[in-house]
Amino acid sequence: MHWMLNFVTEDKGFPAAILIRSLVPQTGISLMQERRSQSATNLTNGPAKIAQAFGINNSWNGYNICVANSKLFLEDDPLIKNMRTVYKPRKGIHNSAETWCLLPWNLSIQI
Repeated sequence: MHWMLNFVTEDKGFPAAILIRSLVPQTGISLMQERRSQSATNLTNGPAKIAQAFGINNSWNGYNICVANSKLFLEDDPLIKNMRTVYKPRKGIHNSAETWCLLPWNLSIQI
């Protein structure tokens, strides 16, 4: 139904990945607004919205961000001070066994 931004963190065949559920864009906002027809506040506050705003579609499936000439990369921003990582139980798996529901796999970064 929707493409999402998901970083696979392990070798092929081992199910381990990070789904980016929300982010705050710093640049490229006008292009994201064109792609989504939304105000700046609703551009990237959901996984499918991020993919739409960034123009991520099936052509990005299997893309390797670890190569030197990658068009997509993660960057640490040294200008962000007092950043804090918060871990909570994962959302949307309430029908799973209790052990899995309680694991702190929902990570957020708060500034």
